[in-house]
Amino acid sequence: MALDIVGTATKVFGALAQRLLRKWLFEVEFISGKYVVSTYERGDSPRVDVWLSIRVHNRNNSPTTVFPDRLVITLADGEEDCFDLPTVAPYGRLVSPFEASRQIQVGGSSTLELTFSSSKYFPRLPDSYLRGIPPRVTLRLAETFGNRREVSGMLEFGQILKQ
Repeated sequence: MALDIVGTATKVFGALAQRLLRKWLFEVEFISGKYVVSTYERGDSPRVDVWLSIRVHNRNNSPTTVFPDRLVITLADGEEDCFDLPTVAPYGRLVSPFEASRQIQVGGSSTLELTFSSSKYFPRLPDSYLRGIPPRVTLRLAETFGNRREVSGMLEFGQILKQ
């Protein structure tokens, strides 16, 4: 009887320790990205809008909340950071800025395709976006349990909008 209790306790504590010490399996994958440059007719007040399609894999049984932590664009002339904190929506779903969220829950043992969007007014290097050299974007995502993952890829040029 005593051995059964010790055996059961060992299994319970072993399973609990394994669950607590196990690395959280959270992965991200870059699918595509696009950017648009907007200016007024006079050529002033430039703005860059960025859209990214990212696939998030939650390899754990428990759900986790994913949120963007940092967005950086690497251009031929340097890096552009300090973008607005990206909003997130399920992939393919258009949402108004009022519906946009800064975080999204990914169910346990699931994969979710997400769209992240962000803007930057008065970019430091506005001409670099129009040179024909595709910029590289890096998005850092974080999740509930403190893990962070970076994903990067090349951005495709969308268009120039004159307002």
